[in-house]
Amino acid sequence: MELPITTATSSGKVFSRANQEMTSPNKNILYGGPDPDITEGEESLGELVLKRCTHYSEQIVLIDGVTSEELKYRELKERSIRYAEIMHAEGLREGDVIGLCSENRLDFPCVLFGAFYLGVTVAPLNLTYSDKIQLTEKEVIEFVAKKASPAKRLHGGVKFVEEIPKNPSGKILRRELRSKLNQMLKSKFLGVFTVDMPRKDMVILGIIPWFHAFGCLTLCGMSLSGIRTVLLPKFEEFLFLSCIENYKITQMFLVPPLMVFLAKHPLVDNYDMSTVQEIICGAAPLSKEIEEAVSNRIGVVVRQGYGMSEMTLSTLLQTNIKKPGSVGDLRPGMWGKVIDPDSGRLLGPNQPGELCFKGSQNMKGYIGNDKATRDTIDTEGWLHTGDIGYFDEEGQFFIVDRLKELIKYKGYQSTSVGVDSLKMSDDDKIVFGGEGTTDFTKLVGSLGELLFFQLNNNQDKIGIIDGLTGRKITYREIKEKALHLAEFFRQNGIKAGDVIGICSENRIEFPFTIYAAFLIGATITTINLLYTEREMNHTIQLTRPKVIFGSELVVERLQDVSRKFSFIEKIIQYGDTPIVKRILVFEDILKDRRYAKPEEEHVNPPEDLNRNALIMMSSGTTGLPKGVQITEANILATLGHSVDSRNELYEEDEELIILSIIPWFHVYGLMTLISSSIGGITLISLPRFEERLFLSCIEKYKATHSFMVPPLMVFMAKHPLVDKYDLSSLKELYCGAAPLSKEVENAVMARIPNLKAIRQGFGLSETTLSVLSTREAKTKPGSVGIIAIGTSCKVIDPETGKILGPNQPGELCFKGPQIMKGYVGNDAATRDTIDSEGWFHTGDVGYYDEDKFFFIVDRLKELIKYKAFQVPPAELEALLMSHPKIADAAVIGLPDEIAGELPLAFVVKQPNVEVTEQEIKDYIAGKVTNYKQLRGGVRFIDEIPKNLSEIKHVLDLTTPKIIFVTSSAIDNIKEVVKEVPSIKEIIAIGSNSSSKNARDLRTFDEILKDPKYKMNQRDYKLPSEGDLDSNDAFILMSSGTTGLPKGVVLSDRNILEALANLE
Repeated sequence: MELPITTATSSGKVFSRANQEMTSPNKNILYGGPDPDITEGEESLGELVLKRCTHYSEQIVLIDGVTSEELKYRELKERSIRYAEIMHAEGLREGDVIGLCSENRLDFPCVLFGAFYLGVTVAPLNLTYSDKIQLTEKEVIEFVAKKASPAKRLHGGVKFVEEIPKNPSGKILRRELRSKLNQMLKSKFLGVFTVDMPRKDMVILGIIPWFHAFGCLTLCGMSLSGIRTVLLPKFEEFLFLSCIENYKITQMFLVPPLMVFLAKHPLVDNYDMSTVQEIICGAAPLSKEIEEAVSNRIGVVVRQGYGMSEMTLSTLLQTNIKKPGSVGDLRPGMWGKVIDPDSGRLLGPNQPGELCFKGSQNMKGYIGNDKATRDTIDTEGWLHTGDIGYFDEEGQFFIVDRLKELIKYKGYQSTSVGVDSLKMSDDDKIVFGGEGTTDFTKLVGSLGELLFFQLNNNQDKIGIIDGLTGRKITYREIKEKALHLAEFFRQNGIKAGDVIGICSENRIEFPFTIYAAFLIGATITTINLLYTEREMNHTIQLTRPKVIFGSELVVERLQDVSRKFSFIEKIIQYGDTPIVKRILVFEDILKDRRYAKPEEEHVNPPEDLNRNALIMMSSGTTGLPKGVQITEANILATLGHSVDSRNELYEEDEELIILSIIPWFHVYGLMTLISSSIGGITLISLPRFEERLFLSCIEKYKATHSFMVPPLMVFMAKHPLVDKYDLSSLKELYCGAAPLSKEVENAVMARIPNLKAIRQGFGLSETTLSVLSTREAKTKPGSVGIIAIGTSCKVIDPETGKILGPNQPGELCFKGPQIMKGYVGNDAATRDTIDSEGWFHTGDVGYYDEDKFFFIVDRLKELIKYKAFQVPPAELEALLMSHPKIADAAVIGLPDEIAGELPLAFVVKQPNVEVTEQEIKDYIAGKVTNYKQLRGGVRFIDEIPKNLSEIKHVLDLTTPKIIFVTSSAIDNIKEVVKEVPSIKEIIAIGSNSSSKNARDLRTFDEILKDPKYKMNQRDYKLPSEGDLDSNDAFILMSSGTTGLPKGVVLSDRNILEALANLE
């Protein structure tokens, strides 16, 4: 997003580059003075870089502290021009993005400056994203929670460090540990040099990683100022100290852990540190004790500052006045204020509050995240830092703490909206759907009683149309068949509470069986006919059905499985022709006159609304599915809500004809079947999706509505067949089971002529049906709707349990009469999911806006959604690990436009063995159901990186076309880029670019020899005025306190202003 350089102050006055001499209009708004100007009349950052490299031509700009290799400005210019030529030849132009994944090395600024010449944006990738993580924060918190009282639990979270700082006696140095924590929370405390000495005599030690904002921007600043930098790719004690001694380092950028090393390590005394004159410490506050210890030991000036990626570099810096504990005063061109975080009231000197800053160094915004940008930069241009501090009478700032109430989750930050929500009580933040008018639990004693009444009430209507055969069934026939089958159950000893299994595709006999069970109070469990023998055995053992009904597709497998379980009394085949000897056929039961009792002899089942009506299988993240117990009360409550919703949306006499292709063994499909029957609605049934059959059923039967899942919506949006059928009867589409993108939703709306609305919803097996739906006339693209009638929802921080307000993403939790009883035979899982107050924790991340519309953001669970089916990665990983030729494995979801996600396996082979992709795919196919198979493929790697997802997140966010990468990161980058379509090429850089893992990549040295990479120098320059604001120089990653980082967009002007301040 574009942020204007001219910005309003709180008094309504404005400041700009043309109005730099003004003072602050309010004594409590501090101003750092006018902007310096570094542009020298140039139109772009690239032109300035080119000019400076030419000016300092024969000076040394970089020295590799490991190899001693030197790089002069002339060589830097030449190499960076060649990189620009490569990018230009590959079609990169102004506004395109490249990735740069490398440790500190000589090629890093060459790639960087080459991109500047073209106006190409650079997105540095954190090299450490590939580090293994074997212990999670959640595991530590849960471990301590079991052993400590609530007051002593880890409410502040867990941060992982390489080493706990201790003194020689073993006592933990908690102040230094605090510095480590602050460094991990955010790179905020930055500085610049103020030593009065010739630049040519200054030698900087560059050990801060250049893929961080702190390191990258100081690299640019030193290079463009004619200052020599000695680079180190990582910290090693002897190398660090010997570089200071050998290269006579005069200044250093350091972080608090390195300051602790300089203050306390005995090795420091063995090296000559006398040339060091100044240390600028950043990334976290530095204690007074450590500052004084380093200053006294080495005899240097130590300065602190404050900044963050969002403000390009330092906003505060110790300059002329140096007070212990202070992070300095405002830099030129920047404004600062301190506000009360609750009221937004402006505070004066020595009054702690949230620090806010405004000026030309403030970022343009977060890429692809307008909401986070609006939450961080308010309408007056003030950037809300989320840090607590104050200024004294001399304008010196002091940092006190983080704003604890500032919640950041997965890169989302809430400031202006979040602070407003802090005024709300927890009760105000709980969203309630309102009281319903239809409560079936007060009208009937059982689900069977309501069903019998409604079947009688609608008996002359068409209830179900078999879309495959054209057969039409009235509600009268459904009732008669269900009563007949109920009598069969009674005479064969099936009673209330017993379990009946169904394993079948959608077909006419399916509802007869369900409704017969309800009429006697029996429990139905559905078995996915795609299950493998392993999964089927698990489901049957868990639910223990006495009778199982199955279609011709699965009856032989059912008969084989039944021999293992003595509690199974009968297998009954749907249809009229047995395909297995001596098996009971469904049509024979319907023809048997022994079960044809007069309707008036029907007796309603015993009244027990807490009785299980359904046991539905719900996939967890850890393997085999759990059995969700849905009671008669759950279903009656859901049906009441459905009636009230229909009354809100439709006229009483409006005819609804609904096409149902969702499998009835899935809770979504089954509950829509039951709800339609109770409501007297005509349902068109299809056993499977076939393109022409699906479309012809809409046309032939004049379907007004259809239950859909996202892959079907993609078909409706894009397939050319859709235009060949008359779909004008369709009025609304309901989409569930997985989030639907706004783009697909809009495409379907535009394509189908009379479509009035696409209604999304959100629900799980554990909530019986949807707990969120667009049940009112108003809809919002991308929203899954509002809270269901009679239901409460709260959004909580998943780490602390704190209730969040509007526009604050967190875990969705629900409470209401439709929440399941629990998981059958798994009390531990029930307790983990439903807390002591009755709140069901979904594991899904979302938020609600000011209108109480909900939006789904992400899943805390690691489930893969394949065509709306849930695939637990852990189950597939466990099976892969059971293969004798596999040493390690990980499974993720590969994005797919049609299916949503495809299971993709990363595999590490055992040493000295050979195994093929097909062998592994066949192995898994023999152990899991069809939709869990490895359709995304198998990829072999040397090691499973435990957070490849962070690399993928950054690439998805920045969409680079080319990535320049060093050998140490090639393997991880190669794996991830297969899932990022924007990337055209990976180019290996550095001295190890010819290593084994780079053999299939082009290297920079090879490209240098290619004569086609040559262009006119004028092509490097950006042609138009105003590019300083419009051109993006960097997208730097800024991590919140939890979750994946946000991409901070910094323009040429942001960089130039920061560099001017540095000079």
